[in-house]
Amino acid sequence: MKTILTLAALAMAGAAHAQGPVSWITPTEPFRIADNLYYVGTAGISAFPVTVDGVRRDATVYCSTSVAANRLVPRSRGPQYPSIVADYRNSFAQLKALKADVFLAPHGEQFGLAAKRARLAAGGPNPFVDPTELPRMVAKSEADFERDLARQQEVAK
Repeated sequence: MKTILTLAALAMAGAAHAQGPVSWITPTEPFRIADNLYYVGTAGISAFPVTVDGVRRDATVYCSTSVAANRLVPRSRGPQYPSIVADYRNSFAQLKALKADVFLAPHGEQFGLAAKRARLAAGGPNPFVDPTELPRMVAKSEADFERDLARQQEVAK
């Protein structure tokens, strides 16, 4: 079976130190998630080296679909850039088309790292292998985006 890993971009703990929670700089022991996929980040910022060793692995990078501080609608300064809303919607459409056995993200709380790690240590089925997680995350992110867009459109009136 072809395994697709949805990976976060490697994050730098030092850069997060000044603006993030303490978990972003708290060391944690590396551990094996599946096959040659290991978690090597801090307690709150994910890092995942992928080793191929002759086996084909496709990796899709999922960084973030959060609106965060992006301006989506024209106001005094205009949107972040003219096609930002279309770009978000295109990203959601492309993410919906992906199939992923393992969903990982930049921050542990975004994919339930602590709970999954505890379940992994307890034995039983691997909690990191969940082909339904990426579609759920994309649906939530898209709903959050549409809500933020509507809010910004209302404020801009």
